Amino acid sequence: MSAASEASEAKDGGPVLSLRGVGFDYGALAVIDGLDLEVARGELVVCVGPSGCGKSTLLALLGGHLQPTRGTAQPRGPRRPSVSEPPPGHSRTIEVIDLAAKTARVIVPDFQLSLAIGREGQNARLAARLTGWRIDIRPDTEVVAGGPGATVPGQPDAASAGT
Repeated sequence: MSAASEASEAKDGGPVLSLRGVGFDYGALAVIDGLDLEVARGELVVCVGPSGCGKSTLLALLGGHLQPTRGTAQPRGPRRPSVSEPPPGHSRTIEVIDLAAKTARVIVPDFQLSLAIGREGQNARLAARLTGWRIDIRPDTEVVAGGPGATVPGQPDAASAGT
């Protein structure tokens, strides 16, 4: 089926999401196996179950954050960006400064700098702790303007966090 006919079908009340034989494994553990599902426009679907049964994995598959090990997950209609994609006009760049030293620079829009760093650097420190990388967060305006942080890796300051 072509993308145009899928979009038309979604507009006309056909399924907006179709899963056929979807499976997902974490290593040798099959978390989802043989799932078939169609969701129509306006239909409310609820996913319930005990802890560890695969609800979060299913949502990650539906959101495009994971790819099925088996089968196909086919959204229909216009594609919407995933949560991990910045919206149009809100660029985000990650540069590896030194792979061996696990040092990276993250360039964020100026208006999101305080959110990226967090109160007293808590978000930056948490990201560094979770990844094991030293992370230097800079606003895009500073880098574009060739400001002091544009070419100085390894210099600790308020916008940097390390392990």
